[in-house]
Amino acid sequence: MSYKTKAETLADAIPHTPVVRTYRCSGHGCPMPGAIFDNPGQLTGVCAYHYAANPSDWPRITQALTDWACVTDEINACRRIHTDPETATSPGTIARQFEAAVARLEPRVGTWWDQLKPQPGRGGRMDDYRSWGLRLDRFIGARVQAVTVTPRRRAA
Repeated sequence: MSYKTKAETLADAIPHTPVVRTYRCSGHGCPMPGAIFDNPGQLTGVCAYHYAANPSDWPRITQALTDWACVTDEINACRRIHTDPETATSPGTIARQFEAAVARLEPRVGTWWDQLKPQPGRGGRMDDYRSWGLRLDRFIGARVQAVTVTPRRRAA
């Protein structure tokens, strides 16, 4: 006896290949993915860093992200690993990619490594790849916030 709905059975019968799209942020050559859209008809999106700021701050934000390209590259790599259907379900692949990411980043950030290296989190557990990627994201967010003059106010 099958517990699948009619739609699930039909979906299984149709051969399909997942479509992977990459969207670049439209903020002055930003290296981050642009996945936030203000309206349904918009063709290009912006990243979270540009979306939360006034357009007059965009060049400074892009410059901060570009200055820290080694960190933004690792954030994007971490996101790709965890969203790719083939690698997201492979703990061994994720562990190997995490080791490679740490090895790539350490020599490139100098004295900032003390803040960026994998560390114990709450409960004393060491960072895994996902939590380390989130920590890198917070680090970049602080760098972006430092160059932002005024926060963008959304219309009510």
